[in-house]
Amino acid sequence: MSEELFNDASWLIASIMRGLMTFPEDIEGVHDVLTRIAEQDLSAENFSPPQPQRLPGCRHLPEAVTAGVIVSMDLCHAIATVEDQLHWTNGDVYTTESLDQMGFNENAAFAEIIGTSGLFTGDDFRMGLMLLGPGLHYIDHYHAAPELYWLLTGPIEYSRSQGQFKQVGTASTLWNKPNEVHAMKVGERPLLAVWAWANDVNKLPVLLSA
Repeated sequence: MSEELFNDASWLIASIMRGLMTFPEDIEGVHDVLTRIAEQDLSAENFSPPQPQRLPGCRHLPEAVTAGVIVSMDLCHAIATVEDQLHWTNGDVYTTESLDQMGFNENAAFAEIIGTSGLFTGDDFRMGLMLLGPGLHYIDHYHAAPELYWLLTGPIEYSRSQGQFKQVGTASTLWNKPNEVHAMKVGERPLLAVWAWANDVNKLPVLLSA
């Protein structure tokens, strides 16, 4: 085990928790995710570094991390320290031809911090980072897991239940209820966000037609 990487991973998770703790208790989903993080085994015995993997979309990380400093300098410093040790993927469910034509696979990257491909194995819980390139449209999709996004950059446009897109600002949180259809459109700069699935994490998301 790399003690340095374990310490960096612990710092990353602690930074996320400190950031979420600054939100009022009535912000939907934040308390649920904080509770679930606290229930995870974050000990050295449950630490298992993934095989590092980078994707073309990771080229947006420097700009996104720099922009995210205004939301949390501590968290963005932690991300910059550990990002090259993470297993970045755009997920098998998102390798459809239609998404590829939209530039998704060249401009999107997801990395788990807690979860099956993360730094710590999760107990029916996943949490990680999402990176989407400028102008990218993350089309309608849904999943059984309730999901929290914490936007470290922005603004973006967000849609629920195939409704109208509405602007959501930097530092905002978004809570998706189980099986709630949602989509987003990224603005002029990359989107960097923390995401978390609170439970039912083993059921794959369903992507609607592009």
